Amino acid sequence: MLSAGLGAFAFGCILSLYPEGMKYSPPWLMISVFFFPIAFCIQVILKLRGVEVTEGLTMMEERRLLRIVKEKRRQVWIGVGFYFFSAMFTVAVFILPVSHALFFAGYNVIGGLLGIGISVLTYIWKEFEATNDFVNERKRKANKKKAINKSLDEFQED
Repeated sequence: MLSAGLGAFAFGCILSLYPEGMKYSPPWLMISVFFFPIAFCIQVILKLRGVEVTEGLTMMEERRLLRIVKEKRRQVWIGVGFYFFSAMFTVAVFILPVSHALFFAGYNVIGGLLGIGISVLTYIWKEFEATNDFVNERKRKANKKKAINKSLDEFQED
């Protein structure tokens, strides 16, 4: 809520800087700002697919990991939907004539969507890092276990 409020306030301030009667052009940069995170989200989804394939995990750990990855992918897909909706909403607001009352309200909503979008992107990134940390820790433990087993085998041969 705070990020939406700050985004709406910032956009309200930007809108107040425009002189009256000036024609507003569609914010192509803003639309691309909403589409950029979609590309990032798709990359995260593809990387999460690679996380599912791990070696050295017990059955319980593997089931837990698959559940976590499935939930993270669902959250990222929700983020993709949010960014797509935000871009389409931005286009819809600028189709309205400037004299329409919803134009200025829509401008504040766009600012709020941008604030929320930044928060969502931060959340998606943090969740992705947490999943990677889990997998890396498991791989380290599996490699350590293999090294111990190899040392034990070599010791028993002597």
